[in-house]
Amino acid sequence: MTSTQPREVVTRLVPTGQWRPGDAYILVVMDTDYDVTRLACVLADLPVEPVGRLRSDRVTLRVAGPRRSPGGGQPRWHGGILTFSKPESWHTPDQATTCDTTH
Repeated sequence: MTSTQPREVVTRLVPTGQWRPGDAYILVVMDTDYDVTRLACVLADLPVEPVGRLRSDRVTLRVAGPRRSPGGGQPRWHGGILTFSKPESWHTPDQATTCDTTH
């Protein structure tokens, strides 16, 4: 259901010329209760950019990276753990944005 609504809106905007190829992607803004990562995959065929809040206690797994040993064996499925509430688990970002805010 969650992916149906943005899909219907976009399919109405494109034929009317309110979005054309080359325009900026349409922002789909969601609250914490929605799985932004899943929606990004489900809506990948549309010109949308899902944006959403993530819980402060969220834990994610990094990319596995290269094999640990060249001798074979199963490759790793996951890399290290990134915990939002533990800054020591964060890596150096590729890009950072800051702004002054009271929040």
